[in-house]
Amino acid sequence: MGDKVFPYPYMMDMLRRLTELPQFKVIESVALSRADGYKTTDNNIYRAHPQDGPATYSKYDGKGPLVVRVYSFSFRKGIPEDPSGNGGGYVFDCRSTHNPGRYEPYKKLTGLDEPVIRFLEDDGEILKFLDHVYALADHHVNRYMQRGFTSLMFCFGCTGGQHRSVYSAQHLAEHIHRKFGVEVQICHREQHIEQV
Repeated sequence: MGDKVFPYPYMMDMLRRLTELPQFKVIESVALSRADGYKTTDNNIYRAHPQDGPATYSKYDGKGPLVVRVYSFSFRKGIPEDPSGNGGGYVFDCRSTHNPGRYEPYKKLTGLDEPVIRFLEDDGEILKFLDHVYALADHHVNRYMQRGFTSLMFCFGCTGGQHRSVYSAQHLAEHIHRKFGVEVQICHREQHIEQV
């Protein structure tokens, strides 16, 4: 760049010196092997091949099986914290689906009760919603297992955390356990229910 294009010559010198620092040095040769024993196929960190195996910088490094945590909650009380320390996972908003809590017969029930389950399934909106969630969850559970991760979190929120989110969390947990055989921990936060 010339001075006409970039009229701050002192900045050019600073940028040039920054790019010459060791941490920005271009790796000239391909490493023969990685610390985790997997073959390295490319020295460019931006083009690492998935068959290279788990990333060596991962704090998980496959030390234990994948545990999936599924939560239901009320948006009024905030999104659940991630107890694994990884900073969260997926949060799905169930408020776009038909709310049984607006009808008197269902107000004191939860998404675990048969009348609410029938209401949601007969309406059908929640089933379409969950089809999309299942597709996303299946892909990510599979990839997390391949990469040796040990924790994955899914959260379902609705207005009161009582009907739609409880139904969705329960059904996703059962789906993942049935399909992948991994440990799934369920927490229906507003009902104070925890299951494995």
